[in-house]
Parts: sequence; structure tokens; C-alpha cells
Amino acid sequence: MEYGYLLMAETVALCYLIGSIPSAYLLGNACFHLDIREHGSGNMGTMNTRLIMGWLPALAVFIVDCGKGAAAAWIADCLGVDALLGVTAAVSGHIWPVWLKFSGGKGLATSLGGLLWSIQPVAIAVFIVAWLLVYALWRQADPAAMGGGFAMAVCALSTGPLIWLAALGLIIAFKHYLSYSRSA
Repeated sequence: MEYGYLLMAETVALCYLIGSIPSAYLLGNACFHLDIREHGSGNMGTMNTRLIMGWLPALAVFIVDCGKGAAAAWIADCLGVDALLGVTAAVSGHIWPVWLKFSGGKGLATSLGGLLWSIQPVAIAVFIVAWLLVYALWRQADPAAMGGGFAMAVCALSTGPLIWLAALGLIIAFKHYLSYSRSA
């Protein structure tokens, strides 16, 4: 039994480290000689990359960030650990990367990659529907993502209970709440 917990802890650490690879920061630094955290919204994600560097770099960041979530799910699954725990660890790494003083992105692309790989169409659909409904009311992305993350968590707990999916939804909602409260 101790080996199982050790394997789980090692898997979580590995998935966190994969998630913490700051693709937008590395791309901005290597190709544009800029720190993306000092431009636009300061966020290290696809949308700020598009705003600062353009569509092609944003697409590259989106693909890499989705890949981080998918890789974490795959690794966790291969090691016999819940794939959603791996995704949650990778998203936590993306949001709070150890390399950049725990200041990263918001985790949506990394979450999407992990949810697609672990075949969670209901969670993705619930997130999208809630996002669209909240966006229609507020016309702001952060509250919409808060609503999507919270709805995903409620759905996961009511149908599963899928504790790691619920945790993922709450982490997304919390990060977008922090972002929204800083901008308001």
C-alpha cells in the first residue's frame, strides 16, 4: 500500500512539473525577447499571447498547453493513477509554476487537453454551456470561466462523484475569480 501512495505522489509531482512548463513565457522570451507577464493582461496563456505576439504564436501556445494536459493524463493513466488527478496536477503546475515564482496562466487550455485525452465530453459540455450562459449575462470572460468551472465541479460531484474533476473545476473557478477580482 505504501508503494501505491509513493507512486501517486511521484506521478502528481511529474504531472505538476509537466504542467509548469511556461510555454508562453518561453516563446516570448526566445522569439520576441519579451516577458509576456509584463505585457497585456500579464497572463501567460493563449489569449494574452495572441494579443501581444499574434495568432501563430498563440496557436503554438494553445497546442503546447493542451498537450501538457493530455500528456499528464496519459502518464497518470499509464502508471495506474487516476488520469484526472494527473490533469489536476498539470493544471496546478500551469497556474502556479515553480519556475516563475508560482505566477502562471489560468489553466483552460491545459484542462481542455487533459479532459479531451481522458474522454470527459460531459464535463467539457457543461463547462461550455455554463460559460456561454454567464458570458451572455456579463460579457466578460473571467466570470464566464468561473461559472463554467463551478458548474463542472457541481456536475462532477453530482454524477460521480469524480473528486479530481470537481477539484479541477474549482481550481479553474478560483483562478479566474482571482484574475477578475484584481481587474475589477
